[in-house]
Amino acid sequence: MRPMRLVCCAAGFTAVALSCAPVFASEWGDSLRQPPARNVPRNTISAVSISDPVAVDLVLKMLAAQRTLAYTGVQTTTLYTTSGTTTTSEQSITRNGLQGMRMDYLSPESLAGERRGDNGRFLWHYVPNRKQVEQLPSAIGRLRSEANRAATAVRRAEIGVKVISDDTVAGRRATIVQASPTAIGNAGSRRFWIDPTNGAQLRIIVYRPDGSPVSDSYFTQISYNPQFEPTVFEPPSDTVIVPRRVDRPFKSVKQIPPGIVPSLKFDPVEPSYLPAGFRFDTAQMFDYKGNPALGVRYGNGLTVMSIYEAPAPAAGTASRYKVSRPGMLTGVIGGIKIVLLANIETNELIRVFQSLR
Repeated sequence: MRPMRLVCCAAGFTAVALSCAPVFASEWGDSLRQPPARNVPRNTISAVSISDPVAVDLVLKMLAAQRTLAYTGVQTTTLYTTSGTTTTSEQSITRNGLQGMRMDYLSPESLAGERRGDNGRFLWHYVPNRKQVEQLPSAIGRLRSEANRAATAVRRAEIGVKVISDDTVAGRRATIVQASPTAIGNAGSRRFWIDPTNGAQLRIIVYRPDGSPVSDSYFTQISYNPQFEPTVFEPPSDTVIVPRRVDRPFKSVKQIPPGIVPSLKFDPVEPSYLPAGFRFDTAQMFDYKGNPALGVRYGNGLTVMSIYEAPAPAAGTASRYKVSRPGMLTGVIGGIKIVLLANIETNELIRVFQSLR
């Protein structure tokens, strides 16, 4: 099974700062391998076990700004693979806190002209050569909840934060803060460049547990508190709306109504082991090759772990797995195909998989 692809972890659009929660979509856009926009060295600073009070205040200010700050800007995002290849895109970002968001791709050529937005009623994706808009449920409510959970995790010291140094991003002074789970070694860290005047997140680097970068997203231009056109967060009016089926989320795998479980064509499994700090977030059905499948999300305020389940009768019932790449494990359990995604250590991925029941 190929899970729904991570569209982007652009700091200004889909990400609540600590969870860096992406909006998932299937076959949304293409990518182009390019040289990285910046050279991002490995993170050699050890995990933060005791938080710096100044850093705590800055991170809480950043999370509050995610809810309320309005801005426009241009942002560059680079994704790094473990093999050394990169994917870089440039996008125009328009955001009005958690009331409306929009991303317009400027490059690469294969993505230029595509737009993604969320008006609080629904999330939309516009592809110009198709003259159509794919529509999904709004992610704003989920982002608000994740921001609250992240703030709680910082206050409880479940996420350690530390001021590293000062820098300048897009002409703005920024304080660099590193965040990592206090359960050391369970997940990669993040580094934020925060405007101390208003909490704006000007740059974010996500690191793997081994210190290598996963992504780097930073503004090259940014303006605060702009005046927005009334329709800025709406899809283009001269397009066809194509709703994508996404069933309502459930509060736990066990709470999926009995009448729905048979439509899955398998009995869903869930882990009896979770890495320290991880908690259940949501379970949601979606279409996979014409059949209902299940996606389950867990989080620790810093990292999201996703488990995708789909029927695989031809694969047999024997339990087996392979680590496809760092942060991704695929396997089969009792005729169910599993894809497990999380920016955590490989031994933790394996332990989660082996606990699925």
